[in-house]
Parts: sequence; C-alpha cells; structure tokens
Amino acid sequence: MSTLTYRNSQEAFIGKHITSLLEQDGHEELDIKRAVERGINHYRNTAGFAKGKVFDECLARAKQMLSPSKPKRTRKSKTK
Repeated sequence: MSTLTYRNSQEAFIGKHITSLLEQDGHEELDIKRAVERGINHYRNTAGFAKGKVFDECLARAKQMLSPSKPKRTRKSKTK
C-alpha cells in the first residue's frame, strides 16, 4: 500500500480530522488509512463543493468505504 503524502494544508486538515473521527468510532488502523486515502482522493478529484461542505463530503466518502457492502440481489427464475 502506498504512503499518502499531503500536497497542501487543506489535505492535511482533512486527513487529520477524518483519522481522529474514525479512531473514535473504533475502526482499525489499516481501514482508517484506506478511508483517509479515499477521502483525500475525493478532494483532489472533485472540481466543486457546496460552500462549507468540503470536509463533510470527504468524510462521507471515507465512511462509505468502511460501511459493509450490500449483497447483490439475485433474480428468481420463472418456472412454468
């Protein structure tokens, strides 16, 4: 896994605070690092954010990565 380096102070702020919130929630260190990387990548790749919602959106992306994925729904075959 690659080491995440921050390009500016905004990324450092996002990474620091996502880490602290996820540690309070009791997540494992490896999962936290992956989630922080996801949040930072969302920050880097999104052109525009709603005013004052940058951190909230990045945190939501990080938490989305940690949530368990839902199983795909299987289709029932019709028998006649």
